[in-house]
Amino acid sequence: MIKVLSVSRNWLAAHPGSTVSSMSNLMENRSFLARLPREPVGIGATWSDQFKLKVTDPAAGSRHINVRRIYELKQVKDDRATISWKTTRLTPVVDRRILAQLIQCLSTGTILFDLKRGVLVSRTAQVNSTLIAPFGEDTLMSAQTTHELVLSEGD
Repeated sequence: MIKVLSVSRNWLAAHPGSTVSSMSNLMENRSFLARLPREPVGIGATWSDQFKLKVTDPAAGSRHINVRRIYELKQVKDDRATISWKTTRLTPVVDRRILAQLIQCLSTGTILFDLKRGVLVSRTAQVNSTLIAPFGEDTLMSAQTTHELVLSEGD
């Protein structure tokens, strides 16, 4: 991916003061996009991208949490690359109310990329996390999600 360009008039109308550029920057950090390395890499190679997630801090208003997504080329077979990723939080956070806002953002997954056609064939993302006492001693939050995108080859 070189650049994301989105021109959603509905999104711009819902976010006064935003521009196509600011919307595109937001889209680049969405978990459904996969950043590929700029140069060719071998099996086992890793690369990463870093971005910020906006959260609401009960004590300080909104703030940003730095996050890194680390990718690894696992294998290449029949002109298809299998890439895994893991998302990690870089900013230290101890407030469980903020951790609760991040629980679904720290995913792991696998991408299957067709090297000949230059297209993403499939992308599977998983979240499996439990947070104890996010809103008091007698609370528990659990997030378990699997999301799969598969390229439709058409008729």
